[in-house]
Amino acid sequence: MTGRATPYTPDHDKESKYKNLRIRSETKNEQISEFIDKKGFFGEDRIKNADVCFITEGLADCIVANQFGFPCLALGSTGISKGCQEHLIHLLGKKKCVYLCFDNDENKAGQKGAITIGQILFDADIPIRIMDLPEGSKKMDISEFMKNKEAKDFELLKKRILAS
Repeated sequence: MTGRATPYTPDHDKESKYKNLRIRSETKNEQISEFIDKKGFFGEDRIKNADVCFITEGLADCIVANQFGFPCLALGSTGISKGCQEHLIHLLGKKKCVYLCFDNDENKAGQKGAITIGQILFDADIPIRIMDLPEGSKKMDISEFMKNKEAKDFELLKKRILAS
């Protein structure tokens, strides 16, 4: 579970842009249930019965993709821990194809993350495609790309990238 600071967030709570649910550990937060962990991915329920799925970095991007009918889950980052790798591979199982739709950033963090995750999935015999979103002013992600667009626009982008 995660959240994002807004203009209404009190100043004393704005230490970082994102707020994540605290989890239990052996050295701290012992009062938190052992069932509160980071082993799940946002949106994993949306891909369970789909032959094809999309993976994004951010939760907002995942929500937008799902709203437009593209079964999607979000990693919440450009990378995943070793423990989460096994869970992701199990979730994806024998999908016909997995599309990695990471952010197109100035610093190339999204693209590097997509290559790293893509290699992990490729090594697990999961067919992948890395989508390269068009460049934005500083960053382009699914949420930004889909503003004032329809699902067919994303389909065209997907087909154009696959053909190149």
